[in-house]
Amino acid sequence: MEIIKIGNDAMKISLCTNEAEECGFSGEKTQQEMKESFIKLLLRAKRVVDFKVASEKLMGEMFSAKDGGCDIFVSRVEVLEKVYKEKFAQEVTKKFRQSQIALCFDEIEHVVSVAKILSKTNYTSPSALYFDNVGEKYYILLEDVHTKDIKFACLTEYSTQIKSNYIPYIKEHCKCICKRDAVKSLAKC
Repeated sequence: MEIIKIGNDAMKISLCTNEAEECGFSGEKTQQEMKESFIKLLLRAKRVVDFKVASEKLMGEMFSAKDGGCDIFVSRVEVLEKVYKEKFAQEVTKKFRQSQIALCFDEIEHVVSVAKILSKTNYTSPSALYFDNVGEKYYILLEDVHTKDIKFACLTEYSTQIKSNYIPYIKEHCKCICKRDAVKSLAKC
């Protein structure tokens, strides 16, 4: 199990196939069984990030890895809500109105397909492509994409949208393959 602290309020937990099975994240599970497995995993990970599992609202997102394991991103929900509502409300709202999003892909062919779709819509905003060696995932960061747009639905056919609060993690820990105009470059493939 690899645990990476992302600030004081988030972490990434990577599990290999055996660890995912041991922790109860394999096979079909009921919602209650998944919740119990999640709580047990957080208690094991507590030594890295001190989350109060019993009293805090936590958000978890799990993504399958090619090797059969999984990556789990965990954030404190209350901290995120507090940031949005109080101290940085105007600044955060302004940033999120810019609609920077991250899409996660299992295969480079899917990234190229999405780039071709975007180029046909005359997408010219900044974009970047990253690769995560640990999870063997590709991430494309896009600016000025409006998720309520009909075209956006086509993008998620090939990918999974990642919460924007993980964009700094992607930029810091993943290998940058194309820093500018990734959509334009990939659409030529």
